Formats: sequence, C-alpha cells, structure tokens
Amino acid sequence: MDEMRLWLEKHYEQKTLRIRNGQLDRKQFQDAFNLKGGTYLVRYERIKALFDEFDERILAENYRPAQLDNDLHRLIDLLRTDPELNRNQLTVNRTRLAKRLRIPLHVLKEGAFDQEIRLHDERIHHRAEKSLVDPLIAGRVFLFSDLPSKWSRFFLEALGSQFKKAFGHVTERDLLKSKYLSLRWSRLPGQFGG
Repeated sequence: MDEMRLWLEKHYEQKTLRIRNGQLDRKQFQDAFNLKGGTYLVRYERIKALFDEFDERILAENYRPAQLDNDLHRLIDLLRTDPELNRNQLTVNRTRLAKRLRIPLHVLKEGAFDQEIRLHDERIHHRAEKSLVDPLIAGRVFLFSDLPSKWSRFFLEALGSQFKKAFGHVTERDLLKSKYLSLRWSRLPGQFGG
C-alpha cells in the first residue's frame, strides 16, 4: 500500500497523474501495478479507500494534469482561428477539432474543454444573430458569405438582410430551404460571367 500511495503522490505532484470524468484514471494505476480488470477495487478495500481519497483531493484542489493544461491552451488557440463548424454553422465540429488537436474526443466533452467550446459556440450563435450577410432564421444559418468573391460586401449584406426581412417570420424549414436554394441558384449579377 505504501508503494501505491508513494506512486500516486509522486505523479500527483509532478502533474502526470491522469484523470477521467473528474476522477483518478484507474487504467493508468492498473498498468503501473500490473492489475487486471476493475475488480481489485471491490476485492481490496484499502485500494478503494486510496482512490476515494485521491478523487476527493482532485476535486477539492481542482487538479489538472500538465498535459491537460497544455491541451487546453492549444484548444483555446485553435478556437481563435475559427475552426470548422458543423453543418448548422452554429457549433464547432468536435470530431474534427479532436483530430486536429490529436486528443481523444471524450476529452472535449469534459470540464474546461467542454466549457471553452460551449463559450465559443455561444459567440458563434451571437454573431449569427447579428449577421447581415448570413441570416439566422428558424435556428438555421443561411450562408451567403460563401458566394463568389466578385460580389461586394454591400451586395451580400443587402442580399442577406432582404432574405431575413422576407422570410424571417417563416418557421417551416423546408420552405425556407427551398427559397434559399432557389435564390442561390438564380442568375444574380456577376454570376456565371453575367
């Protein structure tokens, strides 16, 4: 038991003790002491008590491994570069984000990672509500900003604003989508060399 406590203390102080779902990572411990399966927590009450003690300490001291802090800073930096969004254009694509950061997807759904992504999603939603070019109607963003670059910002703002003015009251998504697609594919000035 003393060896296990010393191992936990050492890794805790060095900030190399991994956590998962706010608790001590059982697998890291298992691997270090060549334990098989999770039954050792039931069979050995002293190990379970040790885990409970460290779980409480992790929570009380808001412990985070150094690698997690590093990954969190990388996430924040990546969020500043406008990462790829989901099809709804209102939320960050976490799967792609995890791949770019080279960290497991489940990490992005926990604690500070989840909080940072949710804050970023809120900023995206706020921007979408205010956008003149890409209006938010009935919970969906209608993109006009990705139209050919020969159209001026002024034209795109007028197009987006008028679309919102004309269809902002419509709640039927299929109708909105058909109006949007017919507008995008109509022959507007500058489209198809005209």
